[in-house]
Amino acid sequence: MYSEGKLSSGLGPQIVSGNRLEFYGLLSEPDFSAIAYTEEELKLEAQPCREIAARVKRTDIV
Repeated sequence: MYSEGKLSSGLGPQIVSGNRLEFYGLLSEPDFSAIAYTEEELKLEAQPCREIAARVKRTDIV
């Protein structure tokens, strides 16, 4: 539910009877997916990072 945006990071810890730090720890556990990106969504998310990296590389050469 968290990965679908139906559960907030404030409500999640309450459901698992823990605090936000513990909840985020659970998100890193195998089979506890917080984000379920499609291949296309990953490409869209990564594109700005690639553009910035390309600009940084060009300025490092000069």
